[in-house]
Amino acid sequence: MTLKTTKWWGIFIATGALGIGVSNIVLAATVSVNNGGFENSYAGWTNVEPTAISSVAYSGNNALKITGSGGKVEQNVSVQPNTNYTLVVYVKGKGKIGALVNGVSYSATTDNEEFTPVSVTFNSSSASSITLYAHFNGDEGRFDDFSLQTGTSTDSPTDNTCSGTDSLVITSASDNGTNDGHGPLNTLDNNLADESRWSSNGVGKVITYDVGSTVLMKALDVYWYKATERNSYFDIDVSDDNSIWTSLVANGSSSTSIGGYQTVDFTDTQARYLRITGLGNSVNNWNSIVESNIIGCGGEIAEPTPDIPDETDNTFDMSLWDQEGSDPTVGNTFVFKALEEKYVTPNGNGWRHELKIKEELRVAMTKVYENFSANIKVEMSDGSKAIVAQHHASDTGTIMKLYVSDNSESGFIDSTANNGIFDVYVRLAKADGSGEEKKALGTIQSGDNFDFQVINDHGNVTVSAFGKSFNLDIEDSSASYLKFGNYLQAQDPITREDVDDSSDWADFYADQGITVSKLTFSNVNYIRNVD
Repeated sequence: MTLKTTKWWGIFIATGALGIGVSNIVLAATVSVNNGGFENSYAGWTNVEPTAISSVAYSGNNALKITGSGGKVEQNVSVQPNTNYTLVVYVKGKGKIGALVNGVSYSATTDNEEFTPVSVTFNSSSASSITLYAHFNGDEGRFDDFSLQTGTSTDSPTDNTCSGTDSLVITSASDNGTNDGHGPLNTLDNNLADESRWSSNGVGKVITYDVGSTVLMKALDVYWYKATERNSYFDIDVSDDNSIWTSLVANGSSSTSIGGYQTVDFTDTQARYLRITGLGNSVNNWNSIVESNIIGCGGEIAEPTPDIPDETDNTFDMSLWDQEGSDPTVGNTFVFKALEEKYVTPNGNGWRHELKIKEELRVAMTKVYENFSANIKVEMSDGSKAIVAQHHASDTGTIMKLYVSDNSESGFIDSTANNGIFDVYVRLAKADGSGEEKKALGTIQSGDNFDFQVINDHGNVTVSAFGKSFNLDIEDSSASYLKFGNYLQAQDPITREDVDDSSDWADFYADQGITVSKLTFSNVNYIRNVD
């Protein structure tokens, strides 16, 4: 095997043609990796979902499976300082493996149809403990037989110190729920097109970044929207706990003479969270950011962002879907208007406007991997209730339902009818088939939007929104399907009594003053891999 090592924005990436074993390296001993083959589930590892233990393994009975964005496992391992090490992992599918040493991440990525050994070589420098990891890398991957082997010691440590120009991996982005459909995650997608931005109108609107652990933050690189046309005004604060904040920049201003990334330097500070408070711009009160990078040391290092705008990656295939109502496509979004479409289905409880997986494509949930995500903007009259997305399995009824509701049902954050505050929640079928559990996600008002994701990994369903995730295992041996859109319930917001007869729905909506029901889905992505 020929290894090529390149330093790229402070991250050392080992690449090359990988053979059956590791060659060109003189290995002296093997360092103990606890449960490196995942035979004891996650024992010894810290895992962040979406991950699972798979029976498809390179050796033994188990392997790790990582199925979606943010999924990872990590393990701290004791090492000898100033020693060369090689990490070897057998990987099937896509994946990223590596070691974090004194704030510098050594990693390798791979994409193979069968289990293939992937290796990374590094020096421990002054470290006595390092972190081994496996991360999601764009699609499902399986990982097995982690091993760490020593080579030769060195007389002096390799310089693994942080350069101060490293772009840290931001694990999540959130705002106060008042963006215009351009959500905060757009600022993390390495896409510099104007459409892929965060935008929120009003002085004091906030976007918050989390790097996952406390690190040394040194600066912020921001790609401002319309940077050469207007000055953007802002504050920057940091926090260890997302509660107590320290001001680093007050009344900052972007420059109209720079069209690319602009660096905002500040005092080096240990923190986990960074918050940008928008103060409008020199033209109006909009706050808009295309992309952000936090510069610092001590966390995982991000790959470089592109220098020019890329085309937005469209992973949504309309040929998979049937329509209930007219085509909802409006530009790059889907707009669902149940009150205009008035689509009726047997045994339904209100007008619909939805997309659903075609009948001939439906398989058991245990036979398919699905990852659906979107930003959902809600424009609804007070007292309305709509099912926004749902997952059906014909032998167990509805597995998952996502609701936006302004009614009196108890157990949620607001649970008050007709006050214009909509509870966003899910109902998840219990694994034993005994009924449903309901889980509160957050609240919004008409005109607000939120990011939503649902992953079905062969019968393991994870729902995420408002920074919360809920998971359930289901048993299913029949055809299932996902649908999303606007299923406007004909249900009294106070008594919660259903109006069963579809001929009465028009009068019901009119009597309740429900005149607006518009749901806009943007940044829609759907990945589907059938076994």
